[in-house]
Amino acid sequence: MNILTRIAVSFATVLLVYGSTIAQDRRQESTNALRTGNFRWRSSEPLLAVNPKRLPPSPDNPWHAVKDPSVVRYQDRWHLFCTLRKLNGGNGKPAGYIRIGHISLADWKDANDTQWQLLEMSMGYRGAPQVFYFTPHRKWYLVYQLEDSSRDIPFGPCYSTIEDINDPSSWSLPRPLYAQKPANLKGWLDFWIICDQEEAHLFFTSLDGGMWRAETKLAEFPRGFGEPEVALRGDIFEASHTYHLKELDKYFSHGELIRSGYDQRLEVDATDLQFLFQGLADEHWGKRYGRLGWRLGLLESVQE
Repeated sequence: MNILTRIAVSFATVLLVYGSTIAQDRRQESTNALRTGNFRWRSSEPLLAVNPKRLPPSPDNPWHAVKDPSVVRYQDRWHLFCTLRKLNGGNGKPAGYIRIGHISLADWKDANDTQWQLLEMSMGYRGAPQVFYFTPHRKWYLVYQLEDSSRDIPFGPCYSTIEDINDPSSWSLPRPLYAQKPANLKGWLDFWIICDQEEAHLFFTSLDGGMWRAETKLAEFPRGFGEPEVALRGDIFEASHTYHLKELDKYFSHGELIRSGYDQRLEVDATDLQFLFQGLADEHWGKRYGRLGWRLGLLESVQE
């Protein structure tokens, strides 16, 4: 081995050790932040707003907001599922003001110029989607809330499946997770599923300060969910999103974190936390909830 080769090998070894030390330091900082709740974030500009040119025409009731994102990275593309809301709806107004939309894109900078695909699984209200790949079935699952007047289940949890996420027109028709609303519930919405090695866990909220959970064995999913019970009580509003922190054997709630994979375990990397969120421009504050013009942005964790 000549002197130049030895220098090159030594330099590469130093870089490897230095890079490993930096990675360990970042992981320790991230772990400490997760334990203390002391995060620092950097926010992007708005990534995605309603673009009427990329949605089906709706002149009598214009598209108004994009919210409730669920996203996976698969085959070098983002697959984003969201609630799309029209300006007028609810309180007896015509059905169709809430829909689930899907876009596929390689880079976030292209989000506003990407054509939406509406998922027409039913004619009524449907929204608040969650997407994941369920490895035991080799299928993609989309979990969402659906109004089902035939069974008197307002905003009940339903699911659809598909084998190829790149073919959004092929999602199956809605199937309920519960045949009837559990007797111990007054209301429920914003459903979220995460799995461990033995069970599938269903989380949702009830708009009265309660976060609920129910379980079924992994081998029985999506059937077999038992009677829900309260997991937390506090100042809890709408969705609860729960993730598994890779290599830490801990779980994290609230907001759509960018996952390191796309399967039912919902794993995130503690050293590279990114958070896709819905937000508002200042001029929207003070309007009633249905008139809020939600857009999506991305937060990235900043190391000290």
